[in-house]
Amino acid sequence: MRLNDKPIGAAFLIGFQKKLEIPWASTIKKYNSLGINMLMYWEILKYAIENGYQVFDFGRSSLNSGTYRFKKQWGAKPLQLYWHYWLKDGEELPKLNTSNKKYKFAINVWKQLPIFITNWAGPKIVKNLP
Repeated sequence: MRLNDKPIGAAFLIGFQKKLEIPWASTIKKYNSLGINMLMYWEILKYAIENGYQVFDFGRSSLNSGTYRFKKQWGAKPLQLYWHYWLKDGEELPKLNTSNKKYKFAINVWKQLPIFITNWAGPKIVKNLP
């Protein structure tokens, strides 16, 4: 999505046969009051229909999270998905979600970093995340 030739939103789409997926989408927060997310999804769904896709996968969301509610308003139907782990005896399941207090501080710091730092560090960090 662009506003006055400036990118303000983007999405990554993957299509195969009759299914279109959106594993990643984002908008610049400062423009959210303009309904950029709504317009972007409208255009994506329009694209999906015009190109003959029969299924649109909105991607994973934690139950009742903000992204879950956003997708639900578009008619997304929840489908329970499972994670499978091989753990050592007595080891607890990892709590790999943004509500985990262990990650809250790091997430908040990351949001404050200059973009050139996140662009440099992001790829180095993300390759080590589960």
